[in-house]
Amino acid sequence: MPTLLNKRERRAQQLLAHYATCVKLAIALGMDPSKADGKKISVALFKLEREAHKAMEHACSYPEPYRSHTFGVFRFGESEDAMDTYKRLVTETVQAIFGGKLPPGFFVNGDPRGYALKIDPENKLGALLIRDAGLHTDWGGYGILSPTIDGD
Repeated sequence: MPTLLNKRERRAQQLLAHYATCVKLAIALGMDPSKADGKKISVALFKLEREAHKAMEHACSYPEPYRSHTFGVFRFGESEDAMDTYKRLVTETVQAIFGGKLPPGFFVNGDPRGYALKIDPENKLGALLIRDAGLHTDWGGYGILSPTIDGD
């Protein structure tokens, strides 16, 4: 009879699996395998996901300027360029996390109801990357770079 894992043990297993996925993703993007640190990549993506998701919520819900700890102040409601600038900065950060390469089909999702850092499965190379790296997907089949890992 298999032993049942508690929530903390399941979360630890999920984290290890995500670290391995991050390494596969980094190597697929051309990063030197000796420099592909899954935990470091995962933590950087987690922080960026949290930041970008918070910004997208703010852009949709609040009229005052958004003060990003990472990128500065953005006036989403007042400037048409603010969202494009913010998404460009997030995209450049993802590119830097993966050693200068951006995952094919990557985009910053502006809908605050879902994850912010996604890979579009309609992009053929993106779909292969989602499959081969074993990325978590949402209901729409989009690859999620930093999924919620909570042991459930």
